[in-house]
Amino acid sequence: MNLLASDTEQTRQTDKATRYIDQLNVARLNGAWGEVRELIRKVQKHAPSPELSDDNIPRPISTGSQQTNKHSGAIEKLSQAVQADQTHAQDVFGARVCLAHAQWLQGQWSEVVQTLAQENWSAAQQGSLTPILLYTLLKGKYVLGNAYEKNGANAEAEKIYESAIPIIARLQQTVLEHHEAHRWASRVLGELCALELPGQDKQTLESMNRALVRYRSWSVVGRDAPLERNKTQSSSRIWRAYHTLLADVFRSNLIYTGSEKQPLAVSTGGLSRFTRSEQRKKQFAELISAAKGYEAALMKETEFPAASETNEAFERFADEVVATWRIAMSSEWSKADLEHPGKLGCTRSVLEFLYRAASRTFHSTPILRHLITVHASLAEFDLATKALDSYIEIISKGKARAEKTGKHELGLDNDDIVLYTVSEAIKFLCLYGDSKHALKAYELGQTVSSWLHQKRPRSSSVGSKDYDPSLTSEKVEAEQFSTQSALAAAYKGIGQSKATWARYVQETKLRGDLQDEADRSLVRSLHLAGQSDPDLEIAYLLAYSQAERRSIADAMETVTTALSQDKKRIGSSLSQSPAEVAFEAQRRRLPLLHLLVLLLSANNQYDTAVTVCETALEETIDAARACERVINGQAEGDDEDYSYAELPSYLAENLLDTEKECLIQLKISEMELLNLIENVAYAASKRQELLKMYEQLFGNPRSKSAAPTTDANTISSMPKSRPGTVKSFRESIFGRPKSSRRSLDKNTFDVPPPVPDHPLLAKSNEKADTSTQPDPPILLKVTNEDGEQVEDESRSKLGRISLSIRRGRQRHSHDVAKLKEEQDQSAKRSASDPPPSGFLNGTPPKSRKDKSRSRERRASKGSPKIANTATGQQSVLTNGITEKDESKAIPAPELRILDHDERSRKNPAPFLTSHRRQVHHVSVLVDIWLFISVLFTKEDLYDEAKAAVQEAHQLIELLKTIQAGVESSARAWQHRGWGLGRSISRLTADACAERGRIDTLMSAPHSALDFFERGLSFETDHSATITFMSSILLDIYEEIIAQEPPSSRDLVAIASSASSMDMDNTLVPKIKTSQSVSDVEQNANQAPRRPKTTDPSPEELNRIAARDRAYMLLSSLTKLGEGWDNAEAWFHLSRAHELMGQTQKAENCLWWVVQLEDARPVRPWRVAGIMQ
Repeated sequence: MNLLASDTEQTRQTDKATRYIDQLNVARLNGAWGEVRELIRKVQKHAPSPELSDDNIPRPISTGSQQTNKHSGAIEKLSQAVQADQTHAQDVFGARVCLAHAQWLQGQWSEVVQTLAQENWSAAQQGSLTPILLYTLLKGKYVLGNAYEKNGANAEAEKIYESAIPIIARLQQTVLEHHEAHRWASRVLGELCALELPGQDKQTLESMNRALVRYRSWSVVGRDAPLERNKTQSSSRIWRAYHTLLADVFRSNLIYTGSEKQPLAVSTGGLSRFTRSEQRKKQFAELISAAKGYEAALMKETEFPAASETNEAFERFADEVVATWRIAMSSEWSKADLEHPGKLGCTRSVLEFLYRAASRTFHSTPILRHLITVHASLAEFDLATKALDSYIEIISKGKARAEKTGKHELGLDNDDIVLYTVSEAIKFLCLYGDSKHALKAYELGQTVSSWLHQKRPRSSSVGSKDYDPSLTSEKVEAEQFSTQSALAAAYKGIGQSKATWARYVQETKLRGDLQDEADRSLVRSLHLAGQSDPDLEIAYLLAYSQAERRSIADAMETVTTALSQDKKRIGSSLSQSPAEVAFEAQRRRLPLLHLLVLLLSANNQYDTAVTVCETALEETIDAARACERVINGQAEGDDEDYSYAELPSYLAENLLDTEKECLIQLKISEMELLNLIENVAYAASKRQELLKMYEQLFGNPRSKSAAPTTDANTISSMPKSRPGTVKSFRESIFGRPKSSRRSLDKNTFDVPPPVPDHPLLAKSNEKADTSTQPDPPILLKVTNEDGEQVEDESRSKLGRISLSIRRGRQRHSHDVAKLKEEQDQSAKRSASDPPPSGFLNGTPPKSRKDKSRSRERRASKGSPKIANTATGQQSVLTNGITEKDESKAIPAPELRILDHDERSRKNPAPFLTSHRRQVHHVSVLVDIWLFISVLFTKEDLYDEAKAAVQEAHQLIELLKTIQAGVESSARAWQHRGWGLGRSISRLTADACAERGRIDTLMSAPHSALDFFERGLSFETDHSATITFMSSILLDIYEEIIAQEPPSSRDLVAIASSASSMDMDNTLVPKIKTSQSVSDVEQNANQAPRRPKTTDPSPEELNRIAARDRAYMLLSSLTKLGEGWDNAEAWFHLSRAHELMGQTQKAENCLWWVVQLEDARPVRPWRVAGIMQ
């Protein structure tokens, strides 16, 4: 009985010992070191063991001297315990790890290697790994590997660390559940990743693959790893290296393969769009995950710094985040590559990160600089301007202190970065702001100019860490040590700010001085940017400024030089196909090409200008279509029969709104030039193409409910009666050379085909479901005099409407390199002579016969084949994603990684709000309808012209409705605000001016005055309104036009004396209001002149008031940027001076008119567009 009781007691003691041992292991696994001492006492009580004591139990690592001395005393006891117990292998292995840990804390690296020799690891590899054994194993791997590192055996340490990867991967859940196992696993993988930290060796594909595999393994356990007290073991260093590696992949020509061991491969640029998008989604998701991990680690490890400190870790991280964001916002990355957040969502995420980073920095100029950039990209220009003000204030004060102390301030941006930042800020102020923002840009330009001449320490060009105390007394101008690219950006900003502000100043002398200074700054900027690789944006700004100053020869030389050198430059991309690279190059040149068109027209080279228009449009469409073929995987010639009238969807999807507008304006310029070269009827026949192009690029801005029905307000694309070609109302003071006009002759070109049958911006009358009906097209309709549709027999023969001229007119190719020679010869050649050969592509001249045959083939078979540059090679990866054809000797692609500076100098285009985009789109369409109205008036189709103006008015009403949903106020109508397009008031004034012009042509000046008055009520400085109105007012003073409109009784008498002709269909022959008036108003209103008396009569006072009002309006207009170069305004001002007896002033005005007309383009310079 006693024996049974003894066995029962022993069993109970054993159960307690086992339970306490388990609790002890759990406490060790969870890092509950405060409970360990009590649990050791209980274990010793119920299962005494001489090897188990407080000194032998491991504690958290500490580098303090007391803890080190304490562990040094345990080394001898642990050594004895290991030698005494050889029965329990796992316990012996745990004791060895504790011994090695103690030796490691003492810095005994060789003893650690001996203690944990290879033969001593057999116990850890037998049987299943319990959590406590897993913890011991990982701890031993770390201690042994680190000891090898301390001894300089990095290769052996790497093997030890790598051997832990499969164990952690197999028991990942167990590792993550226990605190200390999680900690040691994170340390092991962290040390393995530390061996691959960037910057140690030159990066290769092999090293990047190896590093990425290790970082991915570490990120699984390192994301929520326990916080380390020792900064050398903090997780932030690994997260930083991981994020830096992914950022390098972002800037390289590497792509994801999907393999675990070889995740990266070099791309040759031939991937399909779908495959590339799927890979990029994974790449972007991993980059975001790494960024979040790094940010979380930094937030835990850093605090808000003192005023004299800086947080370089967060600033460097912000630089890297913004650099990768710029790449994601570039044209190389599409919306599909970023999946759900898209580019806009990604930008907002970056902005939120920057504000979180600001909570860990104090007056950080890098953070402020990035806030300026990201706010501007989100079209939050007011917030960007406020951040810019803070940035300028901090930089200015820092530069002033550095000038006194001779030492660059800690954390302050260096001079190069400051110049880049302010230059980009000036750019968005000039492009998207109004007059007050132009003034701010000018002030910024003055500030930059003062900075360039400010005495600064040489350390300002670099960080303060490179400051040399021996150079304290040496102070030089910042311009002397800034890089050429930074100085080019600075002078570009200075020149752009002065050129923009010159358009708003009212003083003639100041305007001229500003333009001269702007030219000098831009010339210097272009020179610093490098003539071998010119900056097209700087060249465009310089040529535009030169054109405004009527230096046509200099502007043409600037444009042609930039274009020819840009053509020679071999375009390349890290991830785009050759077709996409060609498309990007073509879209970048569009504003410059349009400016060249205007310059050629100002030089009376109309044939060459039309050729440039056609070539630019066709090459852009061909490049977009080639990109579509690459995306769809089509072979060469699959879409041979395409039409230039049907634009590829790639254009609308990838072009910016400003670039789409540039295409529209190019088309309008082409039609305007055709009006001068061919005939108004031929130019007018392209109205349908223009509207269709707009609809394909921008879509129809009307909703179905707002679209008018088609009944009486339909416009005929062909005139109902064509009395002949009639000159339009005062296109220019001196007109155009008659030799450049060609008559409408069937022998010259074929009759233009009829237009398709579609209503004018009208929805179908069919009672179909509006939810499934597409938007009504913006098209014209052919009607007869009764408003009925005309059935044309040739409609079945309707083919595509080509952008090019296929009328038998002689075509030439022109080489940019020879345009300078052409300018020298132009004075010896009449305007009717053909221009010299060679143009944009540098191709040899072709005969007229060859040209005509080429055009005939294109008309009959469709467009020529465009070489497929990307589908010829099936191999796109080097690591075996697809099979390569070994028979083809293709050189292996090389790894390329771009530097940060190559992508960080220019900001992406802003994401304008949907409202601002609608304003821009409607503004463009209003311009189109007003231009169509002008074409109708040139054909004497005044009713159709009125209908076109009415369409413009309806669009403006639609815009008012849209504006009311955002802000309903007079200010919202009057001011455009930030963005593109024009204000509602300005658009209304444009429409009123055109409507008044039509009434003027119809010999109804008083009705026209009513429209002009209405236009002035919306826009007091509207140039067209003031010009037309002043002409009528001066005619009233000269008694050419009656002061009052004809009465109804006079009109009845005139109507009764006329034949049975309908008054609405009777058009009085056109006259010039400044010279004559219709017989109707002469008979009805012109009163006999009375002899002058001493006191002027009311009629005379009215006449004088009309003259004085015209003078005041014109005098004000010619001082503003709206009309200082308006030849018509100056001509009418000369009339006013002459009528006031100021002959000398009138003569001066006329000489200015001569200078303006001598270099006047076919359209205003502003339609050339902007370069973003």
